[in-house]
Amino acid sequence: MRKVFFLVMVVVALLCCVQKPDETTTPIPQKCNFSKVEVHFFYSPYCPHCEEVKPYVVNLSKKYRDVKFYFCNVANASQCPRESMRFAGMIYGVPTVVIYYNDTSLMLVGSNNVKKLEGVLRCLGCCKN
Repeated sequence: MRKVFFLVMVVVALLCCVQKPDETTTPIPQKCNFSKVEVHFFYSPYCPHCEEVKPYVVNLSKKYRDVKFYFCNVANASQCPRESMRFAGMIYGVPTVVIYYNDTSLMLVGSNNVKKLEGVLRCLGCCKN
């Protein structure tokens, strides 16, 4: 009985150690179309949470070349792209990502939610439209 219990515990421990594949290394399926998707990233260089997720958003902008990415530094409004200014009134904290698609906008507020951006992009670009 002890041997069975030990074996079960080893299997459980191994399963807990298996990591989920990193989404940023997962290839994009060929059938996806991201040409109508816009991502507006609102951040501040003085915000530690923004600085934590900014490299993630930059990497996604390189991976998803068909998506239009706009970076808006809220500490210096002159650095915000004109396209992002239409969402500026909706921003109440940073980091915030506004995803605009088919006349609909979706906001991801906070670093934990911004880290879900790739999943949202895949849903928008890879689902049948």
